[in-house]
Amino acid sequence: MTTDLNTMNRAVGAAMEASTDGGKRRDWVRVARVRSLSDPKPGENRENYVLAVRPTGTAKGFQFGCSCPDWIHRKSHTGETCKHQRLFLAFPKKSSSIKDGVWLYRAGQAFLRVVR
Repeated sequence: MTTDLNTMNRAVGAAMEASTDGGKRRDWVRVARVRSLSDPKPGENRENYVLAVRPTGTAKGFQFGCSCPDWIHRKSHTGETCKHQRLFLAFPKKSSSIKDGVWLYRAGQAFLRVVR
């Protein structure tokens, strides 16, 4: 899914407005939790990663983050999206459950309503 910068900025604004105080950490607003797409090692549980957005003072206007190691150590420096962010942006439903591999917070539902 390719979305223009103006739409993404409006989606971040919608997420900020829809978020509860519990959904905010510093200036980040949690939009979703995504189950790891990798198979867990024997005896381990599958990890869940948190996706969040925040407004910035840059030309882009926002940052879309993931708590996965790939985004933290690589993609955050290049501006690319990780596989969890792409899964969230392509998520076809308006509501979710972790059984789907994606759990949308209220802010995530507001974000996706603007993007679609």
